[in-house]
Amino acid sequence: MNAGDLDNSLVFEKAEEPFDQGDSGAFRPVYVPAYECYGSVRPLSGSERFAAQQIQAKADVVITIRDPGSYFVISPAEALRIVDLSDRGRVYDITRVERAANQNRRSTLEITAWARAEAEAVA
Repeated sequence: MNAGDLDNSLVFEKAEEPFDQGDSGAFRPVYVPAYECYGSVRPLSGSERFAAQQIQAKADVVITIRDPGSYFVISPAEALRIVDLSDRGRVYDITRVERAANQNRRSTLEITAWARAEAEAVA
């Protein structure tokens, strides 16, 4: 992966307590920025989408970033979401994280994620 391929500005946000009760009265997490980096965001191809949906219900994109190592842990188990600042603040929920092939001695992570509805995007 070349540095020029990583052209989207991404912010990983972590859910923190206390939870906001919102207008509807339902509790929702408050997200705070936890890690910023650049990455590439590409839609899944038809065959990838079919294979991914065998495991989880929704999978829209693959986000590739350089592996932050032990500095920042990225997994579906963490209460994280990704905000793509290069795409009007589109918000993605992480469904799967895989370590990609080590190229040029820089390991990368391939994050499968699905986009939230436009109404939920960050302004």
